[in-house]
Parts: sequence; C-alpha cells; structure tokens
Amino acid sequence: MLWTPPSANLPAPAPKVSREHIETTAEWESLVLSHMHQSGGILDHWNEELRKIDRNLRLMQAYEGVSIPGVIAGFYHLVRLRDPSRQEMLLIVPLRDPDGNFVEPTSQMLEALRMCDLQNEQANRARDEAMLRAEASRLRAQQREEECRRDEGVERFLAASRTQVLMSPDVRWSQNNSAAGRRDRGQRNKSLPAR
Repeated sequence: MLWTPPSANLPAPAPKVSREHIETTAEWESLVLSHMHQSGGILDHWNEELRKIDRNLRLMQAYEGVSIPGVIAGFYHLVRLRDPSRQEMLLIVPLRDPDGNFVEPTSQMLEALRMCDLQNEQANRARDEAMLRAEASRLRAQQREEECRRDEGVERFLAASRTQVLMSPDVRWSQNNSAAGRRDRGQRNKSLPAR
C-alpha cells in the first residue's frame, strides 16, 4: 500500500478567474450561440449521433454574414457546450476540408472525433500507423527525388564529357544548317566549274 499525504485526496482548488473574464466569456458564448442555427433538418439528425459521443456536443451552422472570432459564416461547426458545473470554455471547431473549403457534415465527422479520442487504443494505433505510413511515403518520395537528381547529374556529365556524332543520313549536321554553312556552300557551288 502506498502512503499519500492527506492533501493529495483533496479536490483541486478551482482556478481563480477574474469576474471580468467570466462576464466577457459568457457574453461571447451567448453571442456565438445566438448567431447559429441549432436545430432543424440535418442538424437534428447529427445532434442525436453526437450526443452518443458526448452529451454536450452539438452540430450548428453559423448564419450567413456572421463576423465573430472563431466562427466562419455559413459553415457547419462542432460545438461543445460548456458544462456549468466545471469551469471550461465553449469549444467551436468549423467543419471544412483540408483546403479550408465548406463541407457538409458526414460520417467522416464522427470518425474524425473518434480518431481524436486519446483514450481509445484502436484510435491511438490507427493514428500511429497513419503517421508511420506518412513518414514512409515521405521517405520514398525523397529517395525517388534523389535518384532522379543523381540520374540527371550523370546524364549531364556524360553529355558534357563525351563527344557524340550523329550518324543518321536523314539529319544534316547543325553547322551545315547554319547561315555561315549555307553561305559557304553557295560560294563553293559558284566557284566550281559548271559541267
């Protein structure tokens, strides 16, 4: 049995937060929530699923033309309402594709939430495997790039160090096709006696 001091069993003291900060946070939360569609149609369907994951998790859509920090006008947002019994902030995450464009809510949203669960061993394994695959892919791409650069260097060296003569009768030599070459041929033709 491990001895712990009596103070270790006490609940952690609540952090001291200024009244002004609490009031400002509450104003911001009410402003955000008042500028979002919270129910209807697709929102009701997904909110049922989200409550199974976390009772405070909701899907909301910001009104068009909204200009609030952390909120993108017209986009769907995952919103985690704060628990009144704990001092935590409202969490807002806009749904968007990797390029930052608008997306409709799909089951990928739920899968992404499950993959972010740090207590889920399966999610942790999948995240680790994805990181390993990405690193292996990056290394393969780097290796291919190095091989291409090495091959190009060899080709450039050989082109600069070897003399090559084109032996095809169909193609004239470039010095014969130059203006000086044509001029010389013309003068030679004139200086030859006519037959």
